[in-house]
Amino acid sequence: MRPALLALFTLPLTACFGGCPGPESQPDPEQECVEGNAPETDGAIELVDEEGTPLADSASIPLNQGSQGGEHIYVNLKVFPTTMPDAFIEASFESEDGEAYGNTQVFLDDGCDGWQLRTNELLQLWGVVAGGVPGTLRVSLGYCDGPCSTDAEGLFTNFVSIAEDEVPISVVK
Repeated sequence: MRPALLALFTLPLTACFGGCPGPESQPDPEQECVEGNAPETDGAIELVDEEGTPLADSASIPLNQGSQGGEHIYVNLKVFPTTMPDAFIEASFESEDGEAYGNTQVFLDDGCDGWQLRTNELLQLWGVVAGGVPGTLRVSLGYCDGPCSTDAEGLFTNFVSIAEDEVPISVVK
């Protein structure tokens, strides 16, 4: 009888640990090779909307609740990678009052010879209050000068930027 009772109580718990749905279904990041002329510089990067058009100043980007309780926005960008094999993207957000912030790194795939449209790249944020927060969304294409090293906030201290873009946005809850 005890093994049957034990199974009765533990089965629902074990099923939930592996697959309970979170507050929302999170889309996977996607990469698509797109047409376009090569830039005259070593590389290029641009913040865009889901269709690949430049992100408008003061665009409203919805704040999403993650399955583990964190909050994030999805970033879309168009990038022309450099020929450097270790190049990557650093994305960040900082609110006008300095209270809300976030940063992440996105590593490039070698699948495209030219422009890449990358959608649904997750940028986790901290300190966003109800009602929304204006701030600046920044992306940089670059590499580490030597082995990558970070500071206390996880930012690379030896990151060399090749190309950048920034857009004032509003993160809305």
